[in-house]
Amino acid sequence: MVADEPRRLLPSNLGLSLQYASDDDLEKLRDAVLQEMMRRNLPQKADPVAPDKRRIGKVDSTAHDLTRSQVSLVRSSIEAGVKPSVLSKQFGISLAAIRAVLAQQ
Repeated sequence: MVADEPRRLLPSNLGLSLQYASDDDLEKLRDAVLQEMMRRNLPQKADPVAPDKRRIGKVDSTAHDLTRSQVSLVRSSIEAGVKPSVLSKQFGISLAAIRAVLAQQ
């Protein structure tokens, strides 16, 4: 790769490319983008078309209204060995919400 060439990680027409992705692939992409935005401390904008405020069972009231992506993030991070206190500080999720998600497993 020549140093003057721009680095391209995504297709030039991302919207068109996403039309061919499966629902499962789109969910994985959404979760990965959410994690990266949290890692970079970027503000998360509400989706104007379809806000994803769906909840999972009892997690709705006990986990302080975490989204499905946040619940997935908590579970996968804990499985990877991240301590709840570190997870709380890193992603701004209360320890009570993390404990509530872990209690649901």
